[in-house]
Amino acid sequence: MMSFKNEYTLNVDIKRRMTSVVPTFKQGDSATLKFKIFDDGKKFDLAAFTRAEITFKLPSGQTIVGEPYIDVNTQMIVYNFVGVEMNEAGKLTTILSIYSGTSMVSIQPFSIFIFDHLKDKDLSYIGILQDLIAEVQLLNEEVKSTLSEANNLKDELNDVLIEANSAEQTRNTNEQNRITSENTRNSNESARQQNELDRKNAESIRESNEAIRIQNEQNRQNEFDNKINEAEVAITDTKKATDEANQVAESIKGWGQATVWNSTTTYSKNNVVTYNGSTWQSKGDNNLNSIPSETNTNWILLALRGVDGTGAVSTVNGKSPDGAGNVELTADEIGTFTQQQIDDKDTAIKEYFTDKGIGDKVIVISEQDYIDADYNGMFWVKNDALDFLPTETDHAATLLVYENPDNENVVKIFNVINPTTAISYMRTYTYDNTSSLIHDSGWIEGGGGSGTGGGNVSVNSYPLVTDSVGQTIWELPTGIYNQVTDSVMVFHNTVYLEQVSYTLTSNRLSIPDNPHTEIEENNVVLVVFRNMPNMKVEFDGNNIIDGSIPLSKLGQDVQDAIAAGGIPEGYDEVKEKANNSWQKDVYNNTDIINLSSKTISRVFQIKSDQWLSNVNVENFYVLIPVVNFSGTIKVSYATSSFNSHAKGGAEVVHNIAKFEKDRYDYDKKIISIVPAFATDYFIGDIDFNATGIALPLYKAPNANNPITAKVEMIGVYDTLFNDMKDATSGCVDTGSPTAHGYPWFPQGSNIPTRIQMGSWDNTNSSLFSRFPDVCALVEDWNNATKNGMYMALNALNAPYADAWFMGTVIVHQPNWVVQKLIQFTGDQEYERTCRNGVWDAWIETSPRRLFQSVSDGKTKMASAISDKGVYTSPIETFDNMANNIRLIQTGRKEVRGTFYVDAVMPYQTSPNYVTPLFDFQPMIAYTDEAGAVIFDGTERWEGIDAYKNGFHTLRAIPEQVGNQWRITFRFYNALSYASAIRSDMKYVILSS
Repeated sequence: MMSFKNEYTLNVDIKRRMTSVVPTFKQGDSATLKFKIFDDGKKFDLAAFTRAEITFKLPSGQTIVGEPYIDVNTQMIVYNFVGVEMNEAGKLTTILSIYSGTSMVSIQPFSIFIFDHLKDKDLSYIGILQDLIAEVQLLNEEVKSTLSEANNLKDELNDVLIEANSAEQTRNTNEQNRITSENTRNSNESARQQNELDRKNAESIRESNEAIRIQNEQNRQNEFDNKINEAEVAITDTKKATDEANQVAESIKGWGQATVWNSTTTYSKNNVVTYNGSTWQSKGDNNLNSIPSETNTNWILLALRGVDGTGAVSTVNGKSPDGAGNVELTADEIGTFTQQQIDDKDTAIKEYFTDKGIGDKVIVISEQDYIDADYNGMFWVKNDALDFLPTETDHAATLLVYENPDNENVVKIFNVINPTTAISYMRTYTYDNTSSLIHDSGWIEGGGGSGTGGGNVSVNSYPLVTDSVGQTIWELPTGIYNQVTDSVMVFHNTVYLEQVSYTLTSNRLSIPDNPHTEIEENNVVLVVFRNMPNMKVEFDGNNIIDGSIPLSKLGQDVQDAIAAGGIPEGYDEVKEKANNSWQKDVYNNTDIINLSSKTISRVFQIKSDQWLSNVNVENFYVLIPVVNFSGTIKVSYATSSFNSHAKGGAEVVHNIAKFEKDRYDYDKKIISIVPAFATDYFIGDIDFNATGIALPLYKAPNANNPITAKVEMIGVYDTLFNDMKDATSGCVDTGSPTAHGYPWFPQGSNIPTRIQMGSWDNTNSSLFSRFPDVCALVEDWNNATKNGMYMALNALNAPYADAWFMGTVIVHQPNWVVQKLIQFTGDQEYERTCRNGVWDAWIETSPRRLFQSVSDGKTKMASAISDKGVYTSPIETFDNMANNIRLIQTGRKEVRGTFYVDAVMPYQTSPNYVTPLFDFQPMIAYTDEAGAVIFDGTERWEGIDAYKNGFHTLRAIPEQVGNQWRITFRFYNALSYASAIRSDMKYVILSS
């Protein structure tokens, strides 16, 4: 019986796996390990190291640390077991570390086996293993002999290499020429890319300048609107002052002309009478036989009668009555005016308003005096040909002067009316505090002429009646809107609607895409603007869009010249430039916008009512009739939330490389997509067909939003303009509510947005904390739910406690996560999955570690077992090798042979390979590199190593023919390429 050794001397390496035998001890025995240290096969100097540490990981996972000592004389490290290391039987994973101060060096891990008892059968297996190891050592000597023969072959190969080098030099020369050509091509491509970059920069500058121009125009319009509002307020104030002055003048009419009231006299408004000693003024016209009194609303009491001697009062203003009961008072004594004073005041008021042109007739002044006037007033302005008035005639005019207290600026508002056409004009001057003119609005034409409203601007709002569910048409009250002279705004639930959203006639408003159906949800208001002024301001023409001004908007003299066939000066020169422009009908038209012959863009649209179905998935496509295209197609989709919750849009880039008729390289990248849009719409891959390139967008059954798609092509072809001009779009009903995998998982962007990157925090989701130089730390593995690399010591929910783990996290979507961990100091690997928010238990996935010495000599051991009569493949597991060792018996029958194996096409089965007949029932069959098939009398499939021979499975079929047997071999290739084998295949068949 064989006994265990109690002492092992091991050769261990810092960089390589251990090549010594595997130490094996029995529980309870004394044991010693001695280590010789090597560094990549070279002896390692221990002089600088002061202490050592050895770590044992027991089968249960418990870790025990021991302290070996360094034998300076022998340059070995010695460790004597103390007993606790052998508490558990099985494999111990061991790591040896040596220290020099704070520096540490660790040896590659190795294994030790502890047995609690041994049986005779076990000892026999160990004896066989030791015999096999001895044979392996003999084989090493044979290998050395073989190497000597190989050296002889080396000299013969040198001559071949000289010829090969000459051929290689020729190839290198050709390759250098190819590289030079490629560099030239790359240089040209770089120049092209730089030109394209310059073009894009120029376009960006143009767009920036256009944005500035639009903003300046908006500011100017806002300033103009403010001036209009200020002018309207000033006009209102002037009218109010004029009305008040007229009321004052009217009220004092008749004062000093009082007569005795007579019941037969008809009195008019403001007539003054005396009755019973009191003075009264009539409040209205046609005042007949109405006795004046304080309770009669037809009269106003001006002066109550004096003291009449009845004792009503004793004094009046401190004066006692005379004997007749009268009290004589002067005007000053009662705080009033004499008749003369009243007449003087009346005259002064009339003269003041007359001077301002507000009296019985306006003031006639010259054109220059009107300009220089610094007071409010009404005038008749003579035309003195100073080019100030808007037309060459006299004008009725008003002037409002306003001094701004905030900045001391003075604003003059000139308002004139042409007495012939009745058209009004307005103009403002603004002066600073030094009386310098700083702004002139120019004349702005207002209402008047044949219009019914004259110069008055009015704004009226009309709520329209909603009286039915799903209403899209509203009838207008008669006469509220004139299509020729009025302007309108439409508000739907307080939201302003653009003109493309509705149609309007003089008696009907239609909103065809109204998203609201309930009556209470449809609040429609029509705002009508009457007699809006037309601007008469000079422009330089640079900001006018071609084709945007109809003939009717041109001046009458220009219309007359056009009608007469007159040709403006310089027309021929302009026409020649236009005809020679590369843009005209070549790269641009009213539908297509382009800035060079190599890029093109066009907008396509589908409206809500153009979708075909609310039951099936539909495809909104754009078809470009180009069949030979290489380049980039960029599509920008936009929609609104009128008809479903989908809104926003997406941007996708299709990169296309055309090789030949039906071969494309194609890549699709979604640059950005709004989640709400991705819920109801799916961006499909390009369809390359005989009619061209189709760009699909699939719609969910319950959505029917209007979609706008801007398609931009970038290529190297001169036909891009015509290709885009001939492009079409449309909608196709797929006929299925689940087409293209609906309900689909919402698509996401291939590129993280700046918002996403900025929102990632520093612990569990930051891009820079999940992919840094070291793994991110976590305290609970349940919280590591973002893609990345992590590590933890004693973290919650780890595979087990008191251990370091590091690993990766892969996220499919929230609550669907896979975690893969490796234990730092051991060789265990673990994996678990979170499914819909629920974590599975950890599963160990570690590959089964083999004895280091046997692992290095695995091929030789397999050969030794096969030589004992049991064929063993080098790719067999150690369990199968142990089983094969047990099958080694004296006298076992075997048959050996060879058959030729040709390559097998993908997913095909090879022809049958039938062995000659033999005289025993087969138990095991082997083939080269393909492994073993154990029968038990029936046919079997067995998986093999596809990386070695290109097959996936081996099939062996035993068949009895009379008293004899034979085996049929067959291979199946489960790979996408032809199998690699084209050679003889050796086989061995063994009896039971």
